[in-house]
Amino acid sequence: MDEYQDGSTPESLNEEEKRKRQIEAEQAAEVFRAEIDQEQYKKLAVKNLWSVLEGNGIEANEVEITKFEGDIIEFIAVTTLKIKTKTIDRRQSGKVTNLSIVDSEAQLKEIIKKEEHKITHSQDVIKRVKDVVLERKDKGFKVENEFIKLPFLHKSYAKHEPCTSCHSNGRVKCSACHGKGQATCPNCNGSGNITCHHCNGRQYVQGPNNERKQCMHCNGTGRTSCQTCHQSRLVQCKTCGGGGETTCLSCNGHAWNSKIFTVEIDAFANFEMDSERLPHKIAKYCHFLDKNMPNHVEFKPVIMGREHERDMIVIPYQVRVPNAELNFKLKNEMDLGAYMFGTQGRLYEMSYFLEALAKPGMDALLDAGTGKGDVAGLLIKASEYRINRNIILATNALPKSRAYRKTMEIAPVGLSESKAKKLILSAEKALGQITKRPRQLGVIAGSALAGLLFMTYFHKMRIDIFKAISPNFAIHNLLDGLVCILGITLSIFTIKAMAGLKLQKTLFALRRKTGQKIKFGKAGDYANYAFVLTLFVFLASAYTTISSAVPAPKWVLELSKILVNIL
Repeated sequence: MDEYQDGSTPESLNEEEKRKRQIEAEQAAEVFRAEIDQEQYKKLAVKNLWSVLEGNGIEANEVEITKFEGDIIEFIAVTTLKIKTKTIDRRQSGKVTNLSIVDSEAQLKEIIKKEEHKITHSQDVIKRVKDVVLERKDKGFKVENEFIKLPFLHKSYAKHEPCTSCHSNGRVKCSACHGKGQATCPNCNGSGNITCHHCNGRQYVQGPNNERKQCMHCNGTGRTSCQTCHQSRLVQCKTCGGGGETTCLSCNGHAWNSKIFTVEIDAFANFEMDSERLPHKIAKYCHFLDKNMPNHVEFKPVIMGREHERDMIVIPYQVRVPNAELNFKLKNEMDLGAYMFGTQGRLYEMSYFLEALAKPGMDALLDAGTGKGDVAGLLIKASEYRINRNIILATNALPKSRAYRKTMEIAPVGLSESKAKKLILSAEKALGQITKRPRQLGVIAGSALAGLLFMTYFHKMRIDIFKAISPNFAIHNLLDGLVCILGITLSIFTIKAMAGLKLQKTLFALRRKTGQKIKFGKAGDYANYAFVLTLFVFLASAYTTISSAVPAPKWVLELSKILVNIL
């Protein structure tokens, strides 16, 4: 039965009240406009713009709003819950008695049908379903194409079935003896006789004077009676103990099986809002934000006078979206139009103003990427603007794709995607040019350090380690491999450290402005060079053990044999 928020039902209302409730329900689906706190929303607008402008040639007091037209759009959105049923069956031996028993699968289907009808028609059940959804962190808002588990609606049923394997007996004919209870004697293989243990089947034994004497135990036949079966050739079947039957494996001796049906009734959720009735920009940015939409709007579940619609459960939400059309004026006479959306005041539809404000620095960064002239000086010039400083630091610390994402997070407006990618590429080339020589030296220094590690390991540490553990070649090889990996890692780390030291010295001014330390640089292609050279040093260090007093690794000896054969 339908019930309104105040507990009334359609049947309890007079005609005037019914009409009033109907109008309220229709109005709930309409789009309304409400007044916005202009001063607060303006402050948020300036704050968000300043987060992009700061450090890029404009001061905080040089930003002014010259136009503001805003309001709050209110509308109803709904999450619809479609009841979906899934049945999983499994077999269990014996008669299960702690579950609801059904006589047939047809009866089970009828039960499921009734349960599904009950869910969408019982106010108590509907409330429990809605409570499960509303207890979620997202309260079901903007949940699309997702199953929401309803554990309280999961039920199991059992159908008892006689075991067909044993014909409800619980026991079956023994497969080992075919129901005879006896099996061929394993001692004599069913012959009844075994080889005489005294003469070993030779029929004679050696006498006192080395003469041959007939074996008395087998009477010269070479064979004696089998003591296991006493010449019966058969013994009791060990599988069935002589009974000729064993426990039925299909029912574990219970004679019956239970087919367990687990019925999972869950809700398939979908989010709906009437985009066609919304202002174009509201609908556009709601869809643009997608799953992130709940973080930018106000929403709360409401009751609209009905709990369900056809075979669906409906959860309506009142949604409030602040928005504004505005213009900023900067002290340099630059006018910036913008559209502001949501509770966080995200700015959209702005020109690429950073490319104009930071043009001298961006040009310097692009020139630095060519590798010509004073590359370090150009980077310092570029870093006079915060956007360029962030690009340089992100490019040095992150892969290009992540550096791009980081840049667009810092400057969500005012910078085009193409420009950001060009600047990141130039920064990467410039940093590579500055650190080229240190990275080359890093390959040599890193390989030398790795070589020292390898020689110490093979001529000292390896002996001490293997004295403490059992001589297990698998463990030995594993430790050798780990030392090789450690050496390669050390070599690459040395390249990055030397590159970082160079950047710290060169970009001191940048570090002073940002407060960020440059600990490491990128190894780049020199990591490959380090890998090859360090691996060669590892093999050479291992090979020196052949002509030394220390035991050489087994894999080194095998490798040496292969090389000798090849050469």
